[in-house]
Amino acid sequence: MDIYGDNNHINFEEKAKLVIHLIPFNSFDTSQMLDITELEEQKDNIKCFNDPQFGCIGSYSLNGILKYERFNLNNIISYTELYRSGMIETVDIHNIQRPHEQYYYIFGTLIEKKILKHIENQLIVLQNLDIQPPIAISISLLDLKGAVIIPSNTGRNPESESQFKEGFKQENIHLPDVVLEEYSYDIGSLLKLPFDSLWNASGHPYSPNCVSGTWEEVGHFGQTY
Repeated sequence: MDIYGDNNHINFEEKAKLVIHLIPFNSFDTSQMLDITELEEQKDNIKCFNDPQFGCIGSYSLNGILKYERFNLNNIISYTELYRSGMIETVDIHNIQRPHEQYYYIFGTLIEKKILKHIENQLIVLQNLDIQPPIAISISLLDLKGAVIIPSNTGRNPESESQFKEGFKQENIHLPDVVLEEYSYDIGSLLKLPFDSLWNASGHPYSPNCVSGTWEEVGHFGQTY
């Protein structure tokens, strides 16, 4: 995907990726396509996945409005694209880290927290565009095989977290889709199934952050902040 007005190219092919889609059911109705001026009104409300850590750069794209963030001048680490159909696509490579050649690792609580916040932010954009539910929410992790999930972002060396080294056995993980029926619904409760499934895929019985039925940040299994 070329970024218009920039000489760089978004190429995440060889990186482990987090992919999120928000897909309004009426986005398949071509008669409901939004005008670019309507999308542009939401430009400041479209947040990048790691916002505000790296800053968010805006541009137009073939499909609508594109926002992306850089780690440095040469490395784009995520983008979020608002389509004329109302669909929103996000791809991030920053939160599945690879400090050396042996394996990737994911801080599970941190990535769940970011996913939850990002989806809530993008739902505000859809509300502002008067796009009504139902809205399907899809979360995938790609090129992930062998990655290790660690419960908390404690700052400890992942090498020392030996009990968490079972790793993902699948190359691509497509978590169960969920459907938002009303904007008033608690997103933390809605995401319990995909979050539990993420941990299941890495050999754990559930997400430590969803034990209460909704999302509540914890430090380790059984320890609530």
